[in-house]
Amino acid sequence: MRHGKSDWDSAPVDFDRPLAERGRRDAPRIARALLDLKLQPDVIISSPAKRARQTAKAVQRVFRDCESSRSKLVFDDRIYAADLNALLDVLADIPSVPVALLVGHNPGLESLLYMLAHGHMVGLNVDKLMPTAATACLEMPDDWTALSRGSAKLMAHLLAKELG
Repeated sequence: MRHGKSDWDSAPVDFDRPLAERGRRDAPRIARALLDLKLQPDVIISSPAKRARQTAKAVQRVFRDCESSRSKLVFDDRIYAADLNALLDVLADIPSVPVALLVGHNPGLESLLYMLAHGHMVGLNVDKLMPTAATACLEMPDDWTALSRGSAKLMAHLLAKELG
C-alpha cells in the first residue's frame, strides 16, 4: 500500500509531511475494502515517515474495530526512500504470516509491484500503478527470501478513488 495523499504545504522536510484530509479519508476506505476481501493483515510493516505512519495507523484502527483484530504494526526505517532491492530485503525479513501489509512510497512500491506481478497486470494503468492510497493484493510464493520477476500473482488492485 502506498501512503495516503500528503499535505505538501505543512512541513518543509519530506519525512515530516503529514496526510492531507483526502489521505486521512482514503486510508480507512482501503482498510474496509481489504476486510471485504478477507485480507486482514497479521502484520503491517510501514515506513516511519509521518504520512506513512498515519496511513498505517488509520488502517490498523479499522482492523482493530473488528472482533478478530490481529494486526501488529511495525515501523521499518528501510522502507523510507527505498528502492526495489531495499523493499525485497524488507519482504525477505517478514516472519511467515498468512497476510502482511507493506506501507511505503513511490517509486519503490511501483518498482516492486511491477517486478513481482510482471505478466499478471493485464488491464492496469502501468503509467500510474500506485497513486496515493493504492493497494496491490498479491498472492506470494511461499519463500519470500528469493523473490523473482513474475513470482507473485496480482489478485486485486485497490484505488481509493474507485471505492466510492
